[in-house]
Amino acid sequence: MAARSRRSRALGGPILCPYRRLTGRSCPACGTTRSIAALVRGDLRGCVAAHPLGPLNALLATDLMVHRRGRPALLAPYLVLLVSLWWVRLRRGDIR
Repeated sequence: MAARSRRSRALGGPILCPYRRLTGRSCPACGTTRSIAALVRGDLRGCVAAHPLGPLNALLATDLMVHRRGRPALLAPYLVLLVSLWWVRLRRGDIR
């Protein structure tokens, strides 16, 4: 029951994604903002519940801020992972 309440807390709130507002369907990055907010609060389970790649998103954003350029070699594999995970979550019905 605790995991469900964490998930509902992590997924609640206004919809900021323009793609989701237009189509009613989640984009590959939907949940990232809530995921990072949960991570900042120290809620790792809520972070992963909002978006499974939340911790990785935080690491990549931190790397980008520290190095000012990020690591372009990581971008293509990350985007493939992000879109693949989105497709799997859509097929399983985890997101709409």
